[in-house]
Amino acid sequence: MNDYVQAKFTDIINHPEKYTDIQIIHENLGFSTWEDIFPNIMRWFLTNTGKNIDNELSNLILTKGYHMLWFEEIHKHKEQFFPFYYHPFTKWKKEDLEFLRNTLQGTYDRMQASEDATFQNFTLCPCKTFHILLDMYRSFSDLLRSSINQYDALIQMK
Repeated sequence: MNDYVQAKFTDIINHPEKYTDIQIIHENLGFSTWEDIFPNIMRWFLTNTGKNIDNELSNLILTKGYHMLWFEEIHKHKEQFFPFYYHPFTKWKKEDLEFLRNTLQGTYDRMQASEDATFQNFTLCPCKTFHILLDMYRSFSDLLRSSINQYDALIQMK
């Protein structure tokens, strides 16, 4: 996705004649990560170019599986995310459980902020890209909340 956005920004700068229906502001085309495109998508969404970029980017997110990164991470570290199930097979002490819970709480807090920002963007610009990301954040946040609740229960039992 970084390659796509960087190449798109470069193409817009080098070939503005292909993008006559969008407002090109060079300061808005600086690249650091693929997320740099979000403000531009919001500005360009009602144009054909904006809709094409949104379609290309949302298809890339889906075909590359970016929206499922949380799923892969969770199933690589099942013991961490499903403590009720795995706790009988581990030798975790209360301090271990508290550390894992606090780690997930920090991740949850960051995900919640990202979800809130994406929701605000999506309400202002109902594009496919934001919709995919919003669903991704919600799914991961739900699982994190569930894991945190399980850790809280296990800690209270210790």
